[in-house]
Amino acid sequence: MNFIKKTIICIFLFIILNNIKAIEIPFILKCTRAVALGEAFTAIADDENAGSYNPAGIIYNNENKISLSGKIFSYNFDNENYINNSINMNCIFKKNFGVQINYGTFGDNISLSPEKNFIYEGIKIILSFARIISDNLSAGLNGNVLVQTGKAGGASFDFGLLYKINNYLNAGVFINNIIYSGNFLIIDDYGNVRIITYPEFINAGISARPYDFLLFSFEIKNLFGESCFFVDTNTEEKISFNFKRSYHLGVEYKVLKNMALRTGISAKEDIYDFEYLDNFKMRYEIAFGIGYKIDFLQFDFTVANDFRQVKEIKNPFQFYFSISGSY
Repeated sequence: MNFIKKTIICIFLFIILNNIKAIEIPFILKCTRAVALGEAFTAIADDENAGSYNPAGIIYNNENKISLSGKIFSYNFDNENYINNSINMNCIFKKNFGVQINYGTFGDNISLSPEKNFIYEGIKIILSFARIISDNLSAGLNGNVLVQTGKAGGASFDFGLLYKINNYLNAGVFINNIIYSGNFLIIDDYGNVRIITYPEFINAGISARPYDFLLFSFEIKNLFGESCFFVDTNTEEKISFNFKRSYHLGVEYKVLKNMALRTGISAKEDIYDFEYLDNFKMRYEIAFGIGYKIDFLQFDFTVANDFRQVKEIKNPFQFYFSISGSY
């Protein structure tokens, strides 16, 4: 056991010291509590949102749960707009299975002419299954189907592991798109659209709960800096699209028996203009959240901002909310 602990710690230290960069993969399904924790959720995954971040965590939910959540992130300035809103339904039952359905709208006509305005829609369905491998280890599998405005979509499978090092410390690994077929759509800061192939990427995290009222979590997403490609519509040439790592840190503090305060920060470096693929921009997203439980109902609210700015238009705050219940 001591050897396993030392090995995990050495791996994390090696990654951090040799790769001080940032990053994130476009992700259509984000959840209220996870966002409040800076999305450092792979080593936690202890609620009905586990399928999005690490399906292995489903096995540790002691109750059947269902939730409805949403995201509001829209602005309009001088008749120019950006939209990225969504609504999610999550369900966990029998401690082994989970279902998540996400519907989202997203689009951007900033810097585009009126005839090029667009609003895209997307639907993502995640079916999750989890099993206990040993006393301290669980594994989970996702099957995903994604459809985006008839222009992109596909199917993929994810795999996750959650290892309980001791009563206070967890380690988690989540492999996205370990098997995939299809493509998906992303948008840069200037409203340009690209349909890219599915990248394979690995998220790894560690969480610590030194006291019942205090939780820390740290995560690195896209450990190995994966890349994919898209086809240039003008030249029909395949162009490589690179993703970099991102770093995420979250803290949760229970101020009362039924109330928790959360905060998180993430550091990432994104390509912000597809016309110049070597131009990256650092972003630091800060989030704050609160959770409140009444009997069998749980209410969560999060506000976040990554300080995005296009021309003179600044990114407003993003609002996430959810209500969940046990049955």
